[in-house]
Amino acid sequence: MSTNAISVTYRWVAIIMTVVAALGWGVLLVMSPTAASVQDAQRQEIGRLQQEQRRLDAVAKEQRATSAELSELVTKLAATRDDLARAKEAYDLAQNALTAKKAEVSSAQASVVSAQTELGSLEQKLALAREQLAERTGTVKASAVKTRKAERQKRVATRKKKRA
Repeated sequence: MSTNAISVTYRWVAIIMTVVAALGWGVLLVMSPTAASVQDAQRQEIGRLQQEQRRLDAVAKEQRATSAELSELVTKLAATRDDLARAKEAYDLAQNALTAKKAEVSSAQASVVSAQTELGSLEQKLALAREQLAERTGTVKASAVKTRKAERQKRVATRKKKRA
């Protein structure tokens, strides 16, 4: 090839290399701020993620504490249910005993009423027998005793009626 062609070729190669070098430096200058901003954005994202991780760790810790409290409350609730069941059983037993005692008291009251009726009948018979005795013996003393006893019996009967 001729010297002229070689020199033109070298010129073109030099121009192309200069353009390529300029383009490379241009791309580097354009990309440098972009890469720096990407790194800054990545640093900020890492910081934000670390803060979020700390917040989530705190939330998880609170949830574990709440879970422990709930477990404790469930245990207390089960114990309370057991206590309530025992108390209900004791209440039922007491109710049954009370019913039995009420029946006993009713029976005893009926016996007392029957005994009072019988006592009244016997007192009337006694009073009648005393009258007959007084009439036969003619003693005034028996009559006075009879009156006192009759009054006393009335007072006792009145007190018993008030109690019942």
